[in-house]
Amino acid sequence: MSGNHARCATISLLGLLLATPTAALAQDADAPVFQPVALVQVWATAWDQDRDAQADPAGYGDPEDDPGFKIRRARIGATGDLGHGLSYKVVFGAASPYDAWSSSDTDIGLVDGSFGYTNGDFDVAVGQQKVPYSREQLISASQLVYTERAVVTEHMVPGRETGLVAGYTWKGLGLRAGVFNGSGSFLGDDNLGLLSAARLSYTNSEAGEDMTTWGEVDGLVFGVAGNGFYNDDLSTSTMSAGGDAIVRIAGLSALVEAHFATIKPTSTDVAPADVLAGTARSGMTGQLGYSIGAFENALRFSMYDDNGEAEDNGDIWELYGGTTVHLADDHARLGLGYVHRHELAGQSLPNDTIRLWVQGKY
Repeated sequence: MSGNHARCATISLLGLLLATPTAALAQDADAPVFQPVALVQVWATAWDQDRDAQADPAGYGDPEDDPGFKIRRARIGATGDLGHGLSYKVVFGAASPYDAWSSSDTDIGLVDGSFGYTNGDFDVAVGQQKVPYSREQLISASQLVYTERAVVTEHMVPGRETGLVAGYTWKGLGLRAGVFNGSGSFLGDDNLGLLSAARLSYTNSEAGEDMTTWGEVDGLVFGVAGNGFYNDDLSTSTMSAGGDAIVRIAGLSALVEAHFATIKPTSTDVAPADVLAGTARSGMTGQLGYSIGAFENALRFSMYDDNGEAEDNGDIWELYGGTTVHLADDHARLGLGYVHRHELAGQSLPNDTIRLWVQGKY
């Protein structure tokens, strides 16, 4: 076990041990409340067309998995209420790369680490947390029907960053805005720029039913949002805007998103820029699902244009269909799905996958 692994594992274990007396005290209404959280997602690749290591297309959305097993995500930690409107969230974990173009850093590390304060309809949080942008990104990984987000979300939407987020809700209308390091690291910042983001949303649901797709609802549930962010990074600047919507009726759910961005190189000799000139990027995803009892059946289409050019170099669309079974009050899930990927230019190599997944959460 590396030093980083050992430190993170020790911190996690110590936190759980210290939490035991805290949880006991939680019987007192005025005492701090401790809630342990845990998540494990295991993938099994049953069949994959990309079997020749010398002919790997290394396309977006392809994790390069041959038939076998892997841990997609593993997390452990706690959330809690400290009283007087104060709260905290500390979660450690590890995850495997999304695809061949993703970072290969699979060390155990901090996933969430923040303190929050709530006063009526106003709330603020500081620490490592999600950027308020994209419904699919803001939906918990444990609530995703395929345990995975669409290719456009993975490559155009910021994930977790260290910073400050403030929000206000009023009769279903919500405004959230935040400022972050934008460096992807919670230990410090490597440049003078910041990532700023804002999201305006509306929902008629008071029970969070607009942030999950499984199950039946009474009447019509819907949510719509528009958001944007600007990231002044070390060697590039990115300006992005997008919108999303979800509609649920009985067991039917529909989720759509679209994103548009412009990335430009900046004047620096510290690090190479991801682009040589101003580059437009865009993408969209749409998911249609239907829940019948414990079964959630869904079909998702997503596409990603990484350069905005007419010749479609690097562009991809993906079709994902499958079924997830929700068990033990949704503490466990079993799923089976088929992934079809299609490159829109160049040599389109066979790259489909049959995937199974198992999830346990607490």
